[in-house]
Amino acid sequence: MEGRQAVRELLLAGRRRPLEVLFQSGLDDAPILDDIIDLADEAKVPLRELSRGKFESVARTESSQGVIAHAQPVPEHDLDDLARGP
Repeated sequence: MEGRQAVRELLLAGRRRPLEVLFQSGLDDAPILDDIIDLADEAKVPLRELSRGKFESVARTESSQGVIAHAQPVPEHDLDDLARGP
């Protein structure tokens, strides 16, 4: 998952377990980055800072905003389970 808001929402939602959060080194201070760091710390999610070159080699898009989270996949459900509802 890439992008500051997307990573923040991942950490807030608690539906998928984040495995790590990656930051590009040299980012300007921003309140949302502080939120991400605080949320990751609370959830005991490892934080890693990567050089710009290394970060860009990991990023899948050009709009990552310097933040990437790796998380467990969304659990799959079959159609019958979805039709039955919660």
